[in-house]
Amino acid sequence: MNKWTKASYYTWLGGAAILLIMIFLIAYPSNTQAALSERGLEEEKKVGPARPDVSQINMYNRVHRRSNIWMNITNYGYFGNDEAGRNTADDDPCRPGEWAPQCEYPGGSRVNYLFMGALWLGALIRADGYEFPRVSVGADGWVSTREFFPGEGATYSQKNGITERTTLPLDYDCLGNYIGTFRDSAISEQDFVCSYSDTLKETFFVDDDPIDGPHNPLGIKITQKSYAWTYNYAQNFIIIDWEIENIAGNYLKNLYVGLYIDADVGHTSERRRHEDDICGFQKWYTYVRPDGQKDSSVINTAWIADNDGRPGGISTGSDFSAPAVTGVRVVRAPNPELKTSFNWWISNGDEDLDFGPAWKDDGAAGGWTDVYGTPEGDVRKYFVLSNREFDYDQVYTADEEYIRSNSQHFLHRWTHDTLESHEWKIPGVDDATPSDYPPDLANGYDTRYLLSWGPLGIFDHIDLTGNRIFRLNPGEKFSMTIAYVAGDNFHQRSKPQPTDEVIDPGLFNFNNLRYNADWAARVYDNPMIDTPIYDWGLDHDPTVVDPDGSQGDGILDTGDGWYGEDLGEDGLYAETPGEMAYKWEGGVRREIPYPGADEGENDGHLSEIEDGRERP
Repeated sequence: MNKWTKASYYTWLGGAAILLIMIFLIAYPSNTQAALSERGLEEEKKVGPARPDVSQINMYNRVHRRSNIWMNITNYGYFGNDEAGRNTADDDPCRPGEWAPQCEYPGGSRVNYLFMGALWLGALIRADGYEFPRVSVGADGWVSTREFFPGEGATYSQKNGITERTTLPLDYDCLGNYIGTFRDSAISEQDFVCSYSDTLKETFFVDDDPIDGPHNPLGIKITQKSYAWTYNYAQNFIIIDWEIENIAGNYLKNLYVGLYIDADVGHTSERRRHEDDICGFQKWYTYVRPDGQKDSSVINTAWIADNDGRPGGISTGSDFSAPAVTGVRVVRAPNPELKTSFNWWISNGDEDLDFGPAWKDDGAAGGWTDVYGTPEGDVRKYFVLSNREFDYDQVYTADEEYIRSNSQHFLHRWTHDTLESHEWKIPGVDDATPSDYPPDLANGYDTRYLLSWGPLGIFDHIDLTGNRIFRLNPGEKFSMTIAYVAGDNFHQRSKPQPTDEVIDPGLFNFNNLRYNADWAARVYDNPMIDTPIYDWGLDHDPTVVDPDGSQGDGILDTGDGWYGEDLGEDGLYAETPGEMAYKWEGGVRREIPYPGADEGENDGHLSEIEDGRERP
């Protein structure tokens, strides 16, 4: 049924490249021979790939290996890696000749839970009297479009490369670079810091998009920081932070940012492991507090896993090769007030299998979703980034009753009145999907997902059609932080899926994923630091406009009063005694003058009382 897979696509691409080279050699034999003879023996002494004169782009990668997750990080727009054996795959520079793991969990198992993850950024651009969307991607996951690259520099240097920092007493990284001067600024046991932008247009590096042609930059610079720990409570996730800046000369209208994930879960020896992934979303983590009362926290975690945990070709039993699950938890959104969109789709060369959920009332802009799931080209990518959809879990694709009874509703923030509702297209009924295909789509396929937020920037005006218009001005920036989280025993040996044809979501075990996702937020919200989440200016007062322009400038500068759990017995902390401190009780924030440090405050350990303390 699967006529065109990712593997067959790359096989075709490689064959096409070889054919073009043969044509060139036949057409220009004398010129080619002359060019080779002129280089002579001098060229043979050079080490590494020959590079063109146009740029010396310092493309670089490093591998997190401190935690239970071994993950490849690059400074050219994505994390993860191409398949082992492909000429576009990265080796680990610290282990020459060894393929860099994509997202291996647990480390050393050769089981990977990620193909590639990348940022997508899209905005409306005006040129020649027309307004149209432009999207820059770290990786698009289908036609191999990549549009973010670092600056120039010597290979493997820290200039425009990847800088390592560590809290450990280490003076040099694995490549011999001195890193002792970065210890005071280190956050974790292994920080990787790099930056890249979408401004490169040279076709040697940036391939033309099959739909849009040559790359048209937005003018975006991204500073990326990733963190890994060996601590028991933090070893099952990696935190990645992005600072996103408009370095163009023009403002960006209605900018959206998304995180694209393509997992391809399974052991590296399985060549078709991309064909049975399944994904969904978890909103809540429910737990029992030390006092015996049930409580819950919002985790908002998108997840993806192998459909049954078994190797390909094995349809029953508990002989698991990939029993875990991984997900993305946002620990700092670009703006806490923004709505999160969650879209997933299946990519396939057979249009009957290329599928993604969609609203019935998507209109002309979303008409393509009747036939396709993969958003090819900037127009469709921007549509998915900005459509506000929150898709149902993949396992329900063939459950018509579930889909009809779970329309998407937007509620008033305070009254919870319904503001708008959207019904889903029923696969095989309201779209072009063959009626007998939904069960095959529901039980796992080459699935990807996109979490997105927007519009970002400063509110500007309401246009003639009633749409709110935002703009990110030149020099303005915003930040977002995610945790890539792993969870054990998603597939339980005592409760395996009876078959790989019909997947029972009641057998999924999310307990460990939820627990780790909750801990990721705790670790990110650094103890004794009130993480900024509001753009209220340097006076931290939303009712007073700061004369220095710091309010509404796109830079988060005000926290919520939460300094973490390590606050001692009284649960209070402020920077100086007498200042107002905050304590949450029954979901209500109380204001209490800070009396000063008490026993156990900021000692690096959580007592039973501190660990059970209520959080905002």
